[in-house]
Amino acid sequence: MLDLEGPIWKFALDFYRRPGVSEACLTLQEDANVDVVELIVVLFSAQVIGRDLSSDEVTDMRVKMLNWREMTVLPLRQVRRTLKPYCPGFPQHEKELLRSKVKSIELFSEQIQLAMAYQWLTNSAPTRASLTLEGALETLLEVESFDELPPGCRNSLARIVSTVLDMDDFPR
Repeated sequence: MLDLEGPIWKFALDFYRRPGVSEACLTLQEDANVDVVELIVVLFSAQVIGRDLSSDEVTDMRVKMLNWREMTVLPLRQVRRTLKPYCPGFPQHEKELLRSKVKSIELFSEQIQLAMAYQWLTNSAPTRASLTLEGALETLLEVESFDELPPGCRNSLARIVSTVLDMDDFPR
């Protein structure tokens, strides 16, 4: 059974509500196709657990969560986005209620994905060929260097890294 309220979930909630983080995560999600859950896992592993992930570990984590993401998170996100614009002939109030419920279910599916990642982190043995946080993020973003990212994504990534490095108040 997964621990849905575990340390990685608490970290994600704390991290995401910090100034500028939600906007930065959404920019990376929209403009660089980043899975924010995977991003949070890499940050949590490095900053809270003290475990820098290797390129192979980042890849393994992605593979382990891919089916869940593709079968739940992404379809729910698509439904939520489809319901966002004004739709003539739709009962607008009820459409917004439905969109809000779908958004909650999408968030719950990401909570499950985080719990799956935490289980993977605690059950997998660290490798010796670990990367720096920057290297793990480059692997996650599938770039050789952050310079390859559009300026908005580089700024968002800088905000995220700066924020996570300043999270001294998060219990380890």
